[in-house]
Amino acid sequence: MFRWKKLQRIYEKNRSDFFGLVFRRYPDFILSNRISHLEIAPVFTFHEVTESTLEPLLIYLSKNDYKTLNADELFERENSSNINYDKEIVLTFDDGHISLYEVAYPLLKKYGFKAVAFIIPGLITEGKSDGWQTDKKYLCSWNEIKIMHESGVIDIQAHSMYHHTIFISPRIIDYVSPDSNFSFLREALFPVLVENDSVRFPDSLPLGTPIYDSDYRYGRKRKYFDSIALRRACQDYVNENGSSSFFENSGWKNQLNSMVRKKFKDLLSERRYESQEERKETLAKDLREAKDSIEMKLSGKRIKHLCFPWFTADDATVTASGEVGYNSNFWGGFIPKFAKDRKEPLPIKRYNPIYIWRLPGKNRKSINEVVYKKISGMVFQ
Repeated sequence: MFRWKKLQRIYEKNRSDFFGLVFRRYPDFILSNRISHLEIAPVFTFHEVTESTLEPLLIYLSKNDYKTLNADELFERENSSNINYDKEIVLTFDDGHISLYEVAYPLLKKYGFKAVAFIIPGLITEGKSDGWQTDKKYLCSWNEIKIMHESGVIDIQAHSMYHHTIFISPRIIDYVSPDSNFSFLREALFPVLVENDSVRFPDSLPLGTPIYDSDYRYGRKRKYFDSIALRRACQDYVNENGSSSFFENSGWKNQLNSMVRKKFKDLLSERRYESQEERKETLAKDLREAKDSIEMKLSGKRIKHLCFPWFTADDATVTASGEVGYNSNFWGGFIPKFAKDRKEPLPIKRYNPIYIWRLPGKNRKSINEVVYKKISGMVFQ
């Protein structure tokens, strides 16, 4: 099941390349070899970076005299007429990986560029983060974010409160076990759970906690509220049968499934889905909290721009983002039909950074070279 979820995430992250290249929906600077200037200010999206992947791109931009904009500057240009976009671009970094501070920030200063960072305030700690990790690659701390914000090099904006998914059906697909990997950067990110109005992150959940079918919080599906009584019954069953040693039996999952069906079938009647009104209120709360949390931490900062996790949202989420005060929504290379003609919030496309090599300039790479490098995972040096 998780393998399928991972493949789904990979497809949704890359579908814009398929439609953009095959059906020629990408802008001319990517598709045409004859273009000599820009008619748009293209926006590029990074996540985790290394010196070997980022610095060659910044050298190319520097040698070709490109200028970088922050989110407010881009928004002002998009709402103005007769703007010359030539040589203006936007560099964005999603999630707030520690590489933003350790790699991107010093390199941007070195070459005289600035960037926009979309961060997740609900996952950020004051000091060195010790949670939500993958192979010890952490998110930035608030202290590091404050340093970047105060420098003026990094424009901090919002990337939702928790970047989480939600349960969407009563179908149990797994249980928390000693082998569960709940790191933030995994493709099949588990939902956060709420008990007594207190958020529980996946890495703090007791052994035996049921994990249900899940999907994006900002997607179209309504949240499924699992039975807390059933949740605790599963946790108690594991504790009573050896706790962590219970999972040494290769048939432990079938045993838990059988127990749920036979002994606790009546608890399934507690299940329910959120109403449309509940969903609307929850979306607005999440978006408002993300905005308010960052503004509270960064003195004088006003958060006006939002990047959707996984580049995904529905019409209700877009509407809610405008109602709580976001001026623009940043997507991937594909913007849904319901959003692309909006002016409030303004929808903004973003492209894979490998297409920086297609910007007009000296040593520009061909589209075939760029596509080959992207597919192979290689970088230009």
